[in-house]
Amino acid sequence: MENLNSILQGSDPIKLAQNFLDDVRPTKGDRKIEVEYPQAHQSIVTVIQKTKSQDATSEVMRYRLEMNSFGRSLLSSSPPIWRIVWVGSQVQCPTKNLAKKNNPKLKTPTKPVQDGFDKEC
Repeated sequence: MENLNSILQGSDPIKLAQNFLDDVRPTKGDRKIEVEYPQAHQSIVTVIQKTKSQDATSEVMRYRLEMNSFGRSLLSSSPPIWRIVWVGSQVQCPTKNLAKKNNPKLKTPTKPVQDGFDKEC
């Protein structure tokens, strides 16, 4: 648990999120990272991570990391220290690049899927 606590705190929310995900689930895929500051001592980092396997399937994971700041490291001019307080994830159903024009066997989804993420695959 001590190792996990060390990766739950840092001075930059984006780097903190990257380090956390690298330790928990390393990947060689692409990442898109966005950060929001909805309140003075709160940040929300959203990470969309895409990976492809050798059989042409792809997996897209979306992570949400919520952080709170709780002071500064040494001096009042130092950046705030952020702590991860909650992490959640969603997986996009795996897909293969099989779509061809005029293929009657491929059906369009009957229910809308927001951002391609669904609760059931």
